[in-house]
Amino acid sequence: MKNRLRSLLLSAALLATAFTPASFAQSLGRPIDAALRSLRAKQASSGLWAESVEDTALVLYAYATSPRKFTVFDGPWLRRGVDALLAQRKTGDGSFGTPRESVLAALAIEALKTDVGVEVWRDAARGALRSLGQDLPEGASGSALAALARKALGENLPPAEPAPEAAAALAEQLLATKQADGGFGEPRATALQILLLSRCNDALARKAAANAPRKANAALPAPLARYDLASMRAKAARFLLDPAQRIGERWGFAGNADLGITGMVIGGLLAIPVEERSPEVAEAITRGLDLLAKTQRADGSIHEGQVIAYSTSIAMLALARSPKKEHAEALQKARAFLVGLQSDEGEGYDENHKYYGGIGYGGSERPDLSNLQKALDALVASGAGPEDAALQKALVFLQRAQNRSESNQSEIVNGDGTFIAGNDGGGIYAPGESHAGLDDGPDGKRIARSYGSMTYALLKGFLYAGLPKEDGRVKAAFDWISRHYTIDENPGFDLSADPSAGQQGLYYYLLAMAKTLDLYGAEQVVDAAGRPHAWRSEIAGRLAALQRADGSWMNSQSERWWEGNAVLATAYALQALEFCR
Repeated sequence: MKNRLRSLLLSAALLATAFTPASFAQSLGRPIDAALRSLRAKQASSGLWAESVEDTALVLYAYATSPRKFTVFDGPWLRRGVDALLAQRKTGDGSFGTPRESVLAALAIEALKTDVGVEVWRDAARGALRSLGQDLPEGASGSALAALARKALGENLPPAEPAPEAAAALAEQLLATKQADGGFGEPRATALQILLLSRCNDALARKAAANAPRKANAALPAPLARYDLASMRAKAARFLLDPAQRIGERWGFAGNADLGITGMVIGGLLAIPVEERSPEVAEAITRGLDLLAKTQRADGSIHEGQVIAYSTSIAMLALARSPKKEHAEALQKARAFLVGLQSDEGEGYDENHKYYGGIGYGGSERPDLSNLQKALDALVASGAGPEDAALQKALVFLQRAQNRSESNQSEIVNGDGTFIAGNDGGGIYAPGESHAGLDDGPDGKRIARSYGSMTYALLKGFLYAGLPKEDGRVKAAFDWISRHYTIDENPGFDLSADPSAGQQGLYYYLLAMAKTLDLYGAEQVVDAAGRPHAWRSEIAGRLAALQRADGSWMNSQSERWWEGNAVLATAYALQALEFCR
């Protein structure tokens, strides 16, 4: 194995790729998620994988060191795996069997940040390493354990991180061996490939961070006071229908077709008023809707093995606007599938779990408000009302994603500590998580910072679930929006060390803003200084100023979350403009 990896690294170094580190690191997250999802499906009823201590430890370590950095608190299947592993511990010396099994088990337990106490993994590791002629120093950290484990166990665990210039090419070669379920064969093989892909991802992410701008980019152009919405939409449509932007009948990124992006583009074209649609646009919509329906799987999902929930939700939003009977039938099948992904009793979650009611990228990944937002959009478009069980379960998750201690008294434990709600009324990415950073709270606890796009998602979810404007949760969210009103950035990143943080996901933010304010029914938003804002014309003016000569939009400030892809950013912009009329 060592020689094979060395040869892969050498050949990878000779293969220069056209991908930037940032874009390829984003791309790697999807197949890693799919491989992790395949592992969940292979977990035995005992909680182990392949009924093996070694394989189970490898799988758990792969989860813990993946880009999502799972902890034992993130899902019932991880808790079952750790409990099953702990049940294999020997009562005499605290080991897990052979020295190799003990080192691997200790490594996994420490990396998952379990609540069993450090003495468990340290005792297991110390006994195992001593039998291998080594010792674990008192107070040794997880990194020290990992270094000793790598030294003791050689080529099989865990793979060393490749050089950044080789990581993209190496990852491409590894992904070429991926199987239909997203995995790489048996649990052991899949876990080892995930470990190496995660190291590639880490190398690329570090290179991207090193290349990130050290000062903010130039200010955005001033919004235009005069603009022609029909002309803006026509130019955008011409850009999207240009054969140079398409891959066969689909759209994608860097020459790769992507069903999720294709669905977003169809949604963007559908946002063009019927009376403005050219014959070419009308034909692209018809063919695109047929493609989405044709791609539907037997279980009702619409995806190509990655971002399952998100891709299905996007397809549903497009199919919901089709007059065809067969598309309506496909929509309802997809709706049933999406409801089945929700983290609830059927998935082993009870209402006390921090992720109850949420939806993640594929069900097995951690639920978050971004995925839940898109899923709720899709469920409502397919006919779900406030009384729907899925929306009421989602309300439990939404409350835990709001910084409002009056309605959110939960204490969320994850690898970064114990989290409590703040009191600014805003929304966060997931309970105890925020892309805007963390604040220190009382008694050593933490508070995840609120930010714009998630506060709009939060408010929209509350309205979908039937909460009236007078409800304290709704009022607190709208008050946050009013205090932080802006069309120039995704607000809430003021304390970020990254000067471009507020520009990340700008088009996603403007779409969430437009759709939420339209649903809320406010024609004006009064900001913290008491100034009223006619948000429809302001968003339209901002997008008019940002539209490029070829009709497209692209986030030149930050390519994070795929907004460096002009096709996706243009689809977001077209959908936002629909609410600006």
